[in-house]
Amino acid sequence: MTAIKNPKSKSSALVLGIFAAAISAEASGDYGPAVWRPCCNGKWYTTGNGKKFYVEHDMEGYYLSAIAYLNQCGVSASVHYAVNGKQDTGSDAPPGEVSQMVADIYYAWHASCWNQSSMGTEHEGFANNPAWYTEAMYQASALLTRAKADKYGFAKDRNHIVGHGEKANSAWASWAGPNLGINAYCNTHTDPGPYWDWNHFMALITPASRIATTCDFNGDHKTDLVFYRPSTGEWADLDGFWVSQWGQAGDIPIPGDYNNWVLHDGASQDIVVFRPSTREWISRDGWTAQWGQPGDIPVPADYDNDKVTDICTYSPSTGNWWKRGGWGFGIDHIQWGGGTYVPVPGDYNGDGWAEIWVFDPGPRNWIPLNGTAIQWGQVGDIPVPGCYVTPGKTEICTYNRTTGMWYLRNGWSVQWGQPGDIPVPGDYDGDGRDEIAVWRPSTGDWFVYGKAAVRYGTSTDRVMQLPYAIRRLYWPNN
Repeated sequence: MTAIKNPKSKSSALVLGIFAAAISAEASGDYGPAVWRPCCNGKWYTTGNGKKFYVEHDMEGYYLSAIAYLNQCGVSASVHYAVNGKQDTGSDAPPGEVSQMVADIYYAWHASCWNQSSMGTEHEGFANNPAWYTEAMYQASALLTRAKADKYGFAKDRNHIVGHGEKANSAWASWAGPNLGINAYCNTHTDPGPYWDWNHFMALITPASRIATTCDFNGDHKTDLVFYRPSTGEWADLDGFWVSQWGQAGDIPIPGDYNNWVLHDGASQDIVVFRPSTREWISRDGWTAQWGQPGDIPVPADYDNDKVTDICTYSPSTGNWWKRGGWGFGIDHIQWGGGTYVPVPGDYNGDGWAEIWVFDPGPRNWIPLNGTAIQWGQVGDIPVPGCYVTPGKTEICTYNRTTGMWYLRNGWSVQWGQPGDIPVPGDYDGDGRDEIAVWRPSTGDWFVYGKAAVRYGTSTDRVMQLPYAIRRLYWPNN
């Protein structure tokens, strides 16, 4: 975006100092992960033709200084969002940080005659240098673009997600006029340039397949506020406004994407219970599978990267993991853990396969199968693994039931919760990353970090966002 070509120096302490003093890290109202950094009032159109497509820009400059420049009243340019690429200095924002400057309802001044039909994102960096196009930037920007495509209903394809210099694409330029109602040639820009990885970016926006989000029963890729009532066997979902009776006394609710055999689209999770007395896995969709040894507990996950939740049990007494269908190469079970170890399987390397891991509560060691133990956690902490930073990649995290402190390895520490609360991490806003959240049995309140509290459920209900292997040890009555 040529209007931002001036702020190229990160050494401009005056600009950044004034900018930092003038804003606060207020959350965006339109997109949860973004910081709200509004531009000068009125630098937008209040009416337009609808958000028909999305434009990706580069700043030809640096993140914070470019935002400060754009937000000046005397600059006749604006944009809806901006994403950071690199943390170049100690005072810089972290990679992948998203800022919002113009509310979604308006039409920012970012792409000339395309403005009143589009939205846009500015990315830190330069079209002739790929160094600032980091994975954190691609991940954050792709999730943002996907969220806006879902919100406004435009297709997640290269006709509707374009570069500022897309006019160079003759096929698109011919298509855009009759289909988007714009003059494709009114822009003279060439960003984000030849180093922008469109294939990777679009793959992040429209992943070929994935396991459904934890406790997502309506297929919107958001974790639902849902509970199971043991006294009646009822499942109640506030997001879908439904109640379904499935289960009986003693059953364990274990939702998962078990039925994703054909589409592999991770559309929604299935209502399934595990019956310890018979080791039966019983789905509301009509199938029952008997699997497990006496005393085994369910540890379902996608262990073979087929985008289907696998039926698997773990024996606390022996540490044996039994996966229905076997582990391949004639291996019917794997021994890892046992005793006081807690099974915490997950996709810790982000390759699509859930790996066998256990947590040793004494020294707080996280131990991968045939791997080196990683010590993480404070005395009394419990494991709460989740995809808190990178979508699809499980991260090591602990929660302290006394202090309410969450500790993410190589990341943040946040106080969220009080004694008696149950952690219920999940992707409640659909951005692909799990949010910190707790459920308070005494009041039935759900507290998702950064959101208003919601009351749903009673003290005798059970929440299911944490794996059962963790719930059974730390909240045996839940």
